[in-house]
Amino acid sequence: MADIKTDREALLTDVTGTLDYLRKRISAKRFNVREGDTDLQGFIRLYFVGAKIKADMLKDADIDEIKDEIKNIKEWMKEREIDEDL
Repeated sequence: MADIKTDREALLTDVTGTLDYLRKRISAKRFNVREGDTDLQGFIRLYFVGAKIKADMLKDADIDEIKDEIKNIKEWMKEREIDEDL
């Protein structure tokens, strides 16, 4: 089974690449409609959805880091209590 952190990083890289592509399409001097494109507003909506996904992923990563730090602090405190008892 793949590591969750690695999966998240890979997905975050993909989302970032997609956002870069959409940003280039949206901000071009002239938006050229391609076959299958609906309109500029659709691309803008898609960009904001992608940005929300990226923000949520970064927030989840931060929460996981905080959980790990709390776990390490609890372990350190427990070891310290054992040392003081000796």
